[in-house]
Amino acid sequence: MLSRRSSRSTTTALWAPGSILQTYTLTVVVGRASERAAEDLLDTYLGYGSGGIRFAIEADTTLGNVVQTCIVESAGTIGTIDGNDTLYLMVEFRVLVYT
Repeated sequence: MLSRRSSRSTTTALWAPGSILQTYTLTVVVGRASERAAEDLLDTYLGYGSGGIRFAIEADTTLGNVVQTCIVESAGTIGTIDGNDTLYLMVEFRVLVYT
């Protein structure tokens, strides 16, 4: 499961005059925290290989020619989230999008 929230928008001249920088926090819920498979999947998502979140997003940095570029700035906040009395393992990614 993936959720997204936009944290802010600013104007920048980094990519082109008048570009708008949007910052998103993506929360990826991996699986039940008590299962070893969820930890293994989390390791894959955090890696730089073909199964990683960074690889998936940055494989097409224009997101199908919709934006100028996007960059996965960081991965942080590895923790758990409670859903229906079950703890799930989750990680947050910070993504910068220039439009």
